[in-house]
Amino acid sequence: MDDFHQWVIHGRVVHGNGASARVLEKCGYTFVNEEFGAEDDPYGNGMLVYKKVKKGVNWVDYKICEERITADEYIEFLKRSDLGTQYPKERFRERIETLVSRVAISLVARDEEKNIIGVCCRIGLAIF
Repeated sequence: MDDFHQWVIHGRVVHGNGASARVLEKCGYTFVNEEFGAEDDPYGNGMLVYKKVKKGVNWVDYKICEERITADEYIEFLKRSDLGTQYPKERFRERIETLVSRVAISLVARDEEKNIIGVCCRIGLAIF
């Protein structure tokens, strides 16, 4: 593989999910277009399509493992990724503590420095 190799990474967000769109933009994705009629569009409102071009061979390596995370780890991830804005502010910590203690399965993606860059639990998927 040479230094000029490129990867085009696409991200799709349900139309109206502003928090997830902000996360993609914060991570360097740019808006491409709207897509309607996709099979995986849960509400039929359309999808916003984003893309990011990665050049070279030095992009983030990550590892996904089944592991339980603490409320503090999840809250830090939510703050860093701006996904915490999707949760009600009332009893925020209590809600997060309940969530991480009750999930049936918890998959966590970590980068080379062990930072959490993605969390998947039985209620959904968050990627930063």
